[in-house]
Amino acid sequence: MYKFKITYDVNEEEWDSYLKNSPNSSFFQSANFLQIQNKNKIPVFIHIFDQYDKIKCQLGLAITKTYSPYSTRKLNRFTELISKFGNRATWVSGPIIFSNNDEIRMKVIQTLILALEELAVKNKLVIIDGYTPPTDLLVNKKYLNEFKINGYNNENFTTFVLDINKSLEEIWVNVAKKAKNDVTRARRRNVTIKEMKNYEDFVDFRKLMKIWGKTKGIDNSKQNELIEKDWKLYQKGVHHFFLAFQE
Repeated sequence: MYKFKITYDVNEEEWDSYLKNSPNSSFFQSANFLQIQNKNKIPVFIHIFDQYDKIKCQLGLAITKTYSPYSTRKLNRFTELISKFGNRATWVSGPIIFSNNDEIRMKVIQTLILALEELAVKNKLVIIDGYTPPTDLLVNKKYLNEFKINGYNNENFTTFVLDINKSLEEIWVNVAKKAKNDVTRARRRNVTIKEMKNYEDFVDFRKLMKIWGKTKGIDNSKQNELIEKDWKLYQKGVHHFFLAFQE
């Protein structure tokens, strides 16, 4: 019989070491990414064990107490009203299942859904949404239907995947014509690409975001909080940030 374990903290090295055993893992499921959240998000770590107590699956997600800092003020008022009734849990690029066997994978999904149900009750969740790993080619109709029969809705999304083992020449050949034209246009306009490495770079970036947000009617009142989050992700090596600008 399969069982699950829900925790709100993990040993980073141990969690990530298991992820490295799967080609479908990404930084979205790493302990560092999940733990470096703002004060409105709570990281959650779910393990699925088989009958021999071996880990067969890991899923990291975040419970959101309030909603996106990029929302408009009008939408913020609406989402604040919703948050009075409950919270939202979200994951990206998961679950990571450590098996290609269809029977085992289905047992994992069935157990994971039970874990999510318990998580929902304990944390007053009104919304649970997640995105499967884009490289997990074993996500089939049977897999998705298990979620559907338990009250979830399925939607299709497109994720761009780049093989960075290829040379720049090989990658460029396969770039869409429109994207190539955009690159050529940027070169003509002397657009510079800079990797953000200093704390001041992150401050400047968020200042630009604040200016851009005003033109779109977006509430950017939490930009300072995001500076600290981005800076921690960069220091941990979880994220690299790039800024395109024109002098």
